[in-house]
Amino acid sequence: MLSGKSSNSMRDNYGTHGVENYYRMVQESYRNPHYLGLKRVLTQFMDQYVAQEKPKRIKVLDLAAGSGEATEILLQWKAARWPSAAPPPATAPPASTEPPAAPAPSASSLASPASASPLPSRPPFIPPARQFPQRAVSRPTRPSAQPSLPAPELSIVATDPYTAPAYRARTGLPCSELSFADVAAGKLPAPGATEPPAEGGEDVVEPFDLVVISFALHLVETSSELWALLDQLSKRARWLCVTAPHKKPDVKDSWGWRRWDPSSAWKPADGTERVGGEQGDGAEIVLERVRLRPRHPTHLGAISFRRLAVGCSVAMSALPRAVPVPRDLPARALVLVDGNAVLPDRSNLLRGAQGGGLASYALHENLRRAVSQHCGRECHGTVMLFADIPQLAIALRIPAEVLSQFSRGFSSTSTPSTFVNVMQGSTLSTMNGHLAFHARAIDYVVLVGWTTDMHAHWLSNLVPTTLVNLSNVLRVETAQPAAPSLVKLVPKSVRFHGLMDAMSAAPPVRDITDPPSDHEEGEGIDHEEIGASPREPAKKANGGTIATPQPAPSTPTRAPSTRSSSIASSPDAALRSIPGVRCLAPSLLEEPPQLDKTAAQALPLTPPRPSAGAGAPAAAAAPAFTFPSARASASTSPPAPAPSPAPVALPRPPPVPEKYLPLLRTLLSLSPLASSPPALWSAVGTQLQRDGALPATKLSVFFGAAQKDGWVSTGRGDKEGREWVRISARGRRAMGRG
Repeated sequence: MLSGKSSNSMRDNYGTHGVENYYRMVQESYRNPHYLGLKRVLTQFMDQYVAQEKPKRIKVLDLAAGSGEATEILLQWKAARWPSAAPPPATAPPASTEPPAAPAPSASSLASPASASPLPSRPPFIPPARQFPQRAVSRPTRPSAQPSLPAPELSIVATDPYTAPAYRARTGLPCSELSFADVAAGKLPAPGATEPPAEGGEDVVEPFDLVVISFALHLVETSSELWALLDQLSKRARWLCVTAPHKKPDVKDSWGWRRWDPSSAWKPADGTERVGGEQGDGAEIVLERVRLRPRHPTHLGAISFRRLAVGCSVAMSALPRAVPVPRDLPARALVLVDGNAVLPDRSNLLRGAQGGGLASYALHENLRRAVSQHCGRECHGTVMLFADIPQLAIALRIPAEVLSQFSRGFSSTSTPSTFVNVMQGSTLSTMNGHLAFHARAIDYVVLVGWTTDMHAHWLSNLVPTTLVNLSNVLRVETAQPAAPSLVKLVPKSVRFHGLMDAMSAAPPVRDITDPPSDHEEGEGIDHEEIGASPREPAKKANGGTIATPQPAPSTPTRAPSTRSSSIASSPDAALRSIPGVRCLAPSLLEEPPQLDKTAAQALPLTPPRPSAGAGAPAAAAAPAFTFPSARASASTSPPAPAPSPAPVALPRPPPVPEKYLPLLRTLLSLSPLASSPPALWSAVGTQLQRDGALPATKLSVFFGAAQKDGWVSTGRGDKEGREWVRISARGRRAMGRG
């Protein structure tokens, strides 16, 4: 094919011929004019990469390989650093832009036989007084950068849709013709394979260790195409190196990759790096006008689902074995993954919660198997992903308004969050119905990506509902350090190296670290009740009071294990020590005040749960028992009861008007527990329409009238469509929920 006329300026070539036409013209003669700079920056990065990661094998994907410049540099780098290793495959001499060391002989001199014989040479005469001491000369190539490290096995896969002929001619290695669009569509084969992985397959695809894109990523035209490419690569590779003579393109952290510090610190870039001198931005290698920016995946991709499942299995084995009441009931396990911190394969995991996604389904099944094997019986478990709605909307290409309505829009902030929805009491009934937790608590809870004070606040809200027992809660440690409040609340943790590697570059949590607002903390406690008489006995989510914590005759009992003694010793102290966290009900793990130490140790860690079996004791046989607000002393005799303040008589609210009853019932059905987060107007209107109680007037007029009468409170979000409404304290008392 004709090479065509081209300019030394790539910008002129692109403007004259177009990108595709230009590379078709030079598909056999293309050479990168920045070869020297590319060689220096790539060599420096590989030295640091091997020193820090110490890989035994490096599987490289040379994407948009050109004429094989990056491949040739990597082969020469290995040969120079480990001379004793096997020589690399034979390649054609590089078409470098370096000037020749000596002028080439002319044709006449080659034809003359006399000139072929070497002539005697003599050294030049230098006066003794003019001699200078010899100085050591540093060479650019040294024998070995890391002599103590073994030579890694290097394998390279190359692809370029235009210049594959030039790559094969220069390197003598195969080169496929996949484009950026093909890679984004999932057509990239695994290392050593010739066919792309099966679509929707459950098998984990072997990832590449390093993807090198030289002077080509900026050619992707639209940001959506760039996001699709980078998101797919983040699931198929561990490292990404982008080289270019400029700073384009702008890759966002939410696209699957995060900037990395290529210095000896070797850590996620946080703005304090000083690499590249004045020409760089601190987190890039800049040499010979060539920039290299390394990146690391920011979320768990499809390659890490198995790691997550194995990590959950390890976590389950570290928890004490739960004894169900009655014994024939299956175990209940729950894995809570904070998507804002780790962002697993978001679309697959979210679809898996709706009944699809083979990778997510495999994760659910592995969780059930792990718990079933640990408990010796069947397990019902689930994996719940929480993430900020705007982030999920961008990742799933769904309008944020639609996703907000799908999650019913419960939030105390202007940005609804599904994390807030479940951690508040608004959707606990939905979670109970989905997991069949109506009559019993969760046996195992594994927290992945829970690191902040807000996580501790939400977890403390679950403890008084009797759904969560702190002795059966465990954290999976990641590279993100956990807040001291969360460590106090859940001191038991497991460190799984493979899972930590996958989460090592998790971005910091941004949207869930705000201090709790009045809607999140203490919601449902009227101002008149503060400082009044002690609260009533703790109520279960499905109604009724907690029975006396005495083991039934047919109920097996167990003593606290050594692994859970540290948590069961003082759970309330950990809860009350968290700033901004209020215990709405006494802890269920306190020892009865009138039992001695021996009898107390015979009690189960959790109170017996009511059951409908034939052998269950009658309700009258177990008198109601009210937990004290403070822990009793260790003496055998009960202490004298402290005088309690006289209860404050609350004014009896007037009856609810008939026109507002459907509205208040709807708000209570959306938030059955003590907390009442606001709900979007659209969600309430949809529920009223389903119940056949939609008012004839506009929702804004109807809610405004209800607020004027004191039954609800309303507010407007940060933009149109975010208006919210919630039941007032007066409305809760009038409906018998005060």
